[in-house]
Formats: sequence, structure tokens, C-alpha cells
Amino acid sequence: MPNMPKRRGDAVLSRDGTVKLKGKLVGVWWVDGNDLYHFARARPQKESEFGEVTDIFRHELKTRIAEYLASE
Repeated sequence: MPNMPKRRGDAVLSRDGTVKLKGKLVGVWWVDGNDLYHFARARPQKESEFGEVTDIFRHELKTRIAEYLASE
């Protein structure tokens, strides 16, 4: 499935593994061996660890990260 267009308020996933929201660095993202996308505030020791937010689609992860951080 191709990436969906960015929606207003979505997080930005950079190629270097960082995540920005509204121009501010908020954490890191990675893909595990099962092709699940993860987000956490700090890089895990192993990429097989689960993040604070997990999704099977990259474009949905962007939205879920923004929702997660807004709910805090």
C-alpha cells in the first residue's frame, strides 16, 4: 500500500529515524522484523522491542503519534 498524503497535524517520520511534531523533535521510529512500525521517545536497545505507539501502516502511525502525544 502506498503512503497516504500527510494530514494536517500528523507527525513527520524522517529517514534518520527521528520523529518531529510541529517542528519539534519528539522521539524515534523504527520497523521491526514483522514489518510493524513503532514510535518511542527514546531509541530501544533492540529493534524487536515494542514502542509506545505501534501500527501496521506507516501513514496511520503518523496520525496515532500525534493523537498519543496530544492525550498526555
